[in-house]
Amino acid sequence: MPKPDPLAKAEAELKQAPGVAEARSLEAQAENLRQSHLQAMVRLLGAQAESALSHHDFRAAEQAASDAIVLQPDQPILRRERARIRAAAGDFQDAIADLGVAVQGDAGDVVAWQMLADIEAQRHDYRAAVAALDQALTLDPHLQGGEALRRKLVLLRDGQPA
Repeated sequence: MPKPDPLAKAEAELKQAPGVAEARSLEAQAENLRQSHLQAMVRLLGAQAESALSHHDFRAAEQAASDAIVLQPDQPILRRERARIRAAAGDFQDAIADLGVAVQGDAGDVVAWQMLADIEAQRHDYRAAVAALDQALTLDPHLQGGEALRRKLVLLRDGQPA
């Protein structure tokens, strides 16, 4: 009998969380589970990427994130992290490509869907932004600021009501 997947359990519970506090706790648990499979060298590269990013050295940050992906290509969270770096550098196309791979490998990653919505909104593709945010809200109905952001994006997508 296969061992139950704790990440799938946390994601399922997140969808049904009765309140905000429970949702945030489950989201943190899911994030910890996503990171628990990362090798020590990959964690070190992540720290290097974060340090470079904090110094606005986008090229070094992206290289460290890319090196981490080479070491553990089966970990979608690494694509999400490289997407964050690419978006910070203004490379929205490659960030979206990374997020596409990330959500294909981990469709329950609320943070990746939320990032995708944010990047699409920055690109003024409000249709795509609403679709990504809808997915994030399906996964976490208590997403902080999610409903207000959705109303704003729908208004930007559809225009002012008559």
